[in-house]
Amino acid sequence: MKDMRAEMKEGIASLEAGAYLLVDYEGRHPLLPRLQKHINLTRKSFFLFGKDGSLQILAQALDAALLSSSGIEGEIVSYRTWKEQQDLLLKMTGKVEGPILMDISEKGSLMPVALADYGTVRFLIDEGRDIRSASSLVSTLLSHIDEEGFRSQREAAAFLLEAKDSAFSLIGEEIRRNGQSDELRIQRFLMDLFEQRGYVTDEPPIVAIGKNARSPHYSPSEESHSPIRKGDLILIDLWAKSKKEDSIYADITWMAYAGKDPADAYRKRFAVLREAADLCFGFIKEHYPKRPIHGHEADIAARSYIEIAGYGEYFTHRTGHSIAGDEGPHGKGTNLDDYETHDDRLLMDGTSFSIEPGIYAPDFGMRLETDVAIEGGVPRIVAGRQEEIVRIPVE
Repeated sequence: MKDMRAEMKEGIASLEAGAYLLVDYEGRHPLLPRLQKHINLTRKSFFLFGKDGSLQILAQALDAALLSSSGIEGEIVSYRTWKEQQDLLLKMTGKVEGPILMDISEKGSLMPVALADYGTVRFLIDEGRDIRSASSLVSTLLSHIDEEGFRSQREAAAFLLEAKDSAFSLIGEEIRRNGQSDELRIQRFLMDLFEQRGYVTDEPPIVAIGKNARSPHYSPSEESHSPIRKGDLILIDLWAKSKKEDSIYADITWMAYAGKDPADAYRKRFAVLREAADLCFGFIKEHYPKRPIHGHEADIAARSYIEIAGYGEYFTHRTGHSIAGDEGPHGKGTNLDDYETHDDRLLMDGTSFSIEPGIYAPDFGMRLETDVAIEGGVPRIVAGRQEEIVRIPVE
């Protein structure tokens, strides 16, 4: 994994800032483990990363002693009283040339990056400091993927594409043999396949026929699941990562039809979603890295097309989410979102995200999903592109 201090220096420079001020209490900030493992902080601390790669730490005297013995590289300054803390913080930040980045969310829209306490931010602003949001910087550091991580994501994507093919094939076999398959049966088949191949997921895959797919997060269960029969539209959404350490998720959704000739309504909405996904990726590909791209812009590129096509009211979630190696497939980086939030974070190199437009109308639901990785400054689709609805032979 790339050294966080080097990434921090590059990120501060790219945002044309003078420094990044990390405010922590009791070691809770999610970036601290990347800086130094096993820092047992018990009080309020400040970590000032300079654009020159320097690090200054202001910590209460008891924590300062722990930091000094931890081997962390940086200038450590200790305070004893709250007044001394404020005086030293002003002295430390007063030397910064340029804006100071902090963990704030403009208008409170992006809660995952709203980590700095209001009091400290207000205090520094009142004292004349130029405070800006560090949302793009911190999100990138928390979701950064290295070369090995991208390799693991490509392998996971290849496995998932193979797994959905196997699931569609099994659906066809069971319908031909028994007249029907079942959502829960296919979900369990996929979970067994994950275990056999060494992959993990935080939740079972979604297997939903058209009427159930009207809810974006429907998932079959013991209490509620439907048979899959000839003529059904089928959505399969599956996400997983290797059990190997530091692996990255892949996350895909594909549509299939049990039979030869999907209804016109199915084909029409599929074409709308395919075009929306293509427009979204095309927008990113055209502009990155010529200019900064915000997450909300990429969402608009897809959403506006779906609205023009007449389905805007049925596209009820963001276009895409950050992907990393977290507990689940939703990472802490930039989302493609101008619906649930106004995500003004930037799409940054070394990160990944999904593109997954959907239409959830009263008669049936449909979604397409693939993953994009920005690796070496180049956005690439890494989880396939569905060209047409998969036809499952059932006779």
